Amino acid sequence: ILYSAVFGEPAGHCANPASNDWSPSVPPCFRRLRLGRLWCACFDMLRIRMATMMRTPVKPLTYLALMALLGATAYADEPRLLTIDDYGAMEAPRSVTVSPDGRFVAYLARDQVHVVPYGGGESRAVTSTASSAWSPRWASNGDALYFLSDRSGETQVWKLPVDTFGEAAQLTTLEGGVSSIEFSPDETRIVLTMDDREATASNDETVEDTELEQPFVVDRLGFKADRGAGYLTERPSDHIYVLDIDSGELTQVTSGEFSEEEPAWSPDGESIVFVSTREDEPDAVYKSDLWLVSATAADGELVRLTDDDLVKSSPQFSPDGKSIAYLFAIDGVYGQNELAIMPAAGGEARLLTRSLDRWIRSFRFSKDGRHIIFSYEDDGAVPVSYTHLRAHETGRHIS
Repeated sequence: ILYSAVFGEPAGHCANPASNDWSPSVPPCFRRLRLGRLWCACFDMLRIRMATMMRTPVKPLTYLALMALLGATAYADEPRLLTIDDYGAMEAPRSVTVSPDGRFVAYLARDQVHVVPYGGGESRAVTSTASSAWSPRWASNGDALYFLSDRSGETQVWKLPVDTFGEAAQLTTLEGGVSSIEFSPDETRIVLTMDDREATASNDETVEDTELEQPFVVDRLGFKADRGAGYLTERPSDHIYVLDIDSGELTQVTSGEFSEEEPAWSPDGESIVFVSTREDEPDAVYKSDLWLVSATAADGELVRLTDDDLVKSSPQFSPDGKSIAYLFAIDGVYGQNELAIMPAAGGEARLLTRSLDRWIRSFRFSKDGRHIIFSYEDDGAVPVSYTHLRAHETGRHIS
């Protein structure tokens, strides 16, 4: 009755369900859905079966309703448009890293660290579902896996033995937590960037519930920031600290009115290169420069390595410590990232990817220091390539 009222004709059945052709008696709604000969066969089989059981003809509306119920699962396997729930169910491996011995691959998925054999096999989660974990990093000798986790209430560094993948041990107990894992080459120290207010905060500091909210007072050109920062009522004070893992001693190696970011160790563990904008009015310029400081002395002398109008980021020492590679752009908004290298003691930089004319995303030195391997954006994809430092040329695509 419902079908006839909607489509204005009786619901028949397929005269030849084995045929690819649609019979005129097949309901037009299913012809419009283009469900094919499987639906025709199912209609006839169900109608015959129901008629046999009930010893009475089955009307089209009856098996139409039954087939709607039975076909819901089958139709779920048919191609369909994506929904917002589908996007939420998708998960891609992140923070992929290969162990030094080439046995395992660690990666992040659904707030857990997973490990899978490099040659293929079953993947297993090696961190608990009761807390989040991220930033997996292998020990240099491959016998342990480090990661960040909030399982203790604050983000700290944890160490997991590879031989058993048993219980992880907490390495840091720093008040305010740790934002990244940047080990010294011997893995005895971690370089951190922290706000001075976090480093000196006391557990006894509390705010009375009855205290009235005060107005925002801004005395700088940059008055507001996204990503939860809100109104900038204080000058930035992110400085570099070095944490000794065994003793827990925290040494502040930079200070002052300017902030530092992206610190990176020298191969001998004696120096740290970092990015900073140390100008009269930092909020008025996009530029940033590379600086060098001792990793062992408190508030050591700073050495300026660059001084131009470009924006620098992601500095890395070469394996022999003689050079520093970094990304640069003409501004901090729309400028395209390019790759450059310069002497670690300072001097003229050499541009490595100017002829490529693509946005460089990340890079790293090869172990022998003869090449820099990098990824870049190209027509919706992210290929990997390399540049030969001695031949002064960019090589072929790796992937």
